[in-house]
Amino acid sequence: MKERDRNIKGPQAHSDSTSPPAKAPLKKPALPWRVAAGGLITLLLIWFVIQNSHPVEVRLFWWTGAFPMIMVLAAVVVATILIRETLGSIRRRRRRRGRRKDG
Repeated sequence: MKERDRNIKGPQAHSDSTSPPAKAPLKKPALPWRVAAGGLITLLLIWFVIQNSHPVEVRLFWWTGAFPMIMVLAAVVVATILIRETLGSIRRRRRRRGRRKDG
């Protein structure tokens, strides 16, 4: 290596030796993982809906009807979420009331 090559500073070099050199910006991937994962989940959901679109007979107490299976599954999921959130809300409210009485 030649003497002149040893003394050459890089393009980020400053005359002030106390300041740190600038860092190169990080490169972002062309397709973010979240977008790819969201697209994959969307495709799987569409595939699931298409495969479960046939009608099924539903009987609940005295009600009877034929509905697409995906609608029945969606109704069960929504009902489960509502029941779970309602029961969780009641439990949290009871805990808060219990803490107020104790404190």
